[in-house]
Amino acid sequence: MDDSTDPLVLDLVEWIAREPRLYAEVIETWRTSCPRLTIWEDAVDRGFVTRETSAGSGVRVAVTADGARFLRAHGRAGEGDKQMAEASRLHPDAWSLWRQAADLDEVGKASGPEFWKRVQALGERPYYPPPKL
Repeated sequence: MDDSTDPLVLDLVEWIAREPRLYAEVIETWRTSCPRLTIWEDAVDRGFVTRETSAGSGVRVAVTADGARFLRAHGRAGEGDKQMAEASRLHPDAWSLWRQAADLDEVGKASGPEFWKRVQALGERPYYPPPKL
């Protein structure tokens, strides 16, 4: 990716971080006919945004942990932090969200003593919910 597109990728990720968007809205808003401006593709390829199927509302686009780190690295942490906080509020027992947030705070925290304290607190409950087959 050309570094000259970074400001536009940053704007896209920040825009999505404000609130998860419908995929159709993202594509309509960020569509370009210029083959040199691949902002959406760059954000996806770099793992900053992801598409998620949402029951009743179709495909939504949300910022990933890497996207939140990208926002932080460029002085726009507010939106990324807000996105992670909302995801954590909606899914308080989601280990993947906790580990992503831990990774944002401190390297190694997602596998250090704090992590093992959470694992031990589970007792007999499984680390991951059993798959529904």
